[in-house]
Amino acid sequence: MVNGGIGYRPDIDVLRAFAVLPVLAFHMDKELLPGGYLGVDVFFVISGYLITRLLLAEVEKGGIDLWGFWQRRILRIIPALLAMTFFTFLAGQFLLYAPDRQDLAFNSLAALLSFGNFSHWLGYGGYWGVEAASSPLLHTWSLAVEEQFYLLYPIFILLVSRYLKVPIGWTLLCLFMISLIAFIYGAEHHAAATFYLAPTRAWELAAGALIAVFPAYRWSKVISYSLASVGMLLIFCAYFFAEPGEIGLWNIVAVTGAFLVILTNTSAPFSAWGLTNRVLLTIGLISYSLYLWHYPFIILTDALELREGKDVHWLLLLLLIFSVSWVSWKYLETPMRRSKFLVTPVLAALLIMAGFS
Repeated sequence: MVNGGIGYRPDIDVLRAFAVLPVLAFHMDKELLPGGYLGVDVFFVISGYLITRLLLAEVEKGGIDLWGFWQRRILRIIPALLAMTFFTFLAGQFLLYAPDRQDLAFNSLAALLSFGNFSHWLGYGGYWGVEAASSPLLHTWSLAVEEQFYLLYPIFILLVSRYLKVPIGWTLLCLFMISLIAFIYGAEHHAAATFYLAPTRAWELAAGALIAVFPAYRWSKVISYSLASVGMLLIFCAYFFAEPGEIGLWNIVAVTGAFLVILTNTSAPFSAWGLTNRVLLTIGLISYSLYLWHYPFIILTDALELREGKDVHWLLLLLLIFSVSWVSWKYLETPMRRSKFLVTPVLAALLIMAGFS
């Protein structure tokens, strides 16, 4: 049974805002929010929940339209990604030095073809190194994980729902446990691969998926407030107390927090705290574009400052990031996702640009 139907949940948009803003703060200055990079983990839980909810709604109606699902994901993700990658590649030709331009070309191809996690892992090693941090497309590693998830996960759900006698929930629970064990082991012995690769991130997506699978429960007001409060407290503890370069315990804390917030299935606590306001809801709505555009602007601004010897004021940079992100959401994300007739042109543009990268 799908948990909670498929109606709009403003608390999810608030949670998206509290996922993307810490990432932005972390990338602008690691000292602002040392664990802000864990906002990506929160995003993974949200994605696992929403995608599973949609897929199980299709299962209940008789089956999963794989091509229809992939079409929607293409129109949701690719147009803004194409624009960001094209801009970054073009600006990089003027602002970056020759070796960095060569790396940017390969990473642009990787971003477009959904293997940015592999290109950065194999090209730079750990996420925390100076070389990795100077890649304007470093952030596309997480998009690659999600895109790989979108490609394979609906096939997994379709096969389980049609051919296995085991309930989907128990299958996902096994997937969650296997991936979590691999993550805990890998964090100690193979930190870079564990950070970047989908098999050791699958437990975060599965955490959200488990909420969607099991029947919805109507929590009392006291319990929903308590769960949401504990969840947000755990998320903020992870943001403030995790240290750059760490992978392990604080990822689990952040994911647990996001799990508890989504589990409540109510926006009442957020409304009571004044968080379902227009500002946070808007940031949640544009969170994908904001995530896409923030990092290239930060890194390219650093390159500009290095070339020109002049500082760009951080307020001007923030204004630019939010303005471009809003335009991307308004004029790329929103209109593009509404027409299936655009799938072929979008894929053609993707392949053309990949060929030039």
